[in-house]
Amino acid sequence: MAFAALDYFRLGVFGIEAAGSELPEKDSALGRYILRRQVESLAGGAGTNMRRFVTWTMRPTGTSIGSATLMRKRELGNVLVSMVACNPVPLGLIVAERLGGVGLNHQVVAYGARPHQDGLTIRIYDPNIPARDDVELEVSWRGDAPAVETVAGKRRREWRGLFVERYKACVPPEYRGR
Repeated sequence: MAFAALDYFRLGVFGIEAAGSELPEKDSALGRYILRRQVESLAGGAGTNMRRFVTWTMRPTGTSIGSATLMRKRELGNVLVSMVACNPVPLGLIVAERLGGVGLNHQVVAYGARPHQDGLTIRIYDPNIPARDDVELEVSWRGDAPAVETVAGKRRREWRGLFVERYKACVPPEYRGR
């Protein structure tokens, strides 16, 4: 869902305009497009994003090669650079700690960020809570504390790590040829 949402966002179309307030039927053109983009988000690019979900899931949290360390050393800079360039990006969020739980991980779209003394606040679109513009990830610059997802300032969920996903834009079928 994150890739499809980002595709529409890049066209200046927001979810409520594309789909209305109800989920599209699975066999509708929009439903098929969302499913196809979900599969591509994991399998596209020779499965790069899926491999990253698996390897990040298998990493411990608080070691020098752990998910929390990589998030802070490498990925937060990537998020910040993308946000300064006004370039929304999909994020892979890691919660699982074993391969059997890899399906518990999640995808969102980062569309804004605000650095502060203690860390980085990342504004996100979370497909699990659509039509909200008050969803954020709070990430500390230091330590191995989790990224905390908040909605309207209230704690919703903790994530062991996050990474910027490889994304290739796609034009939704109804906008091709325009």
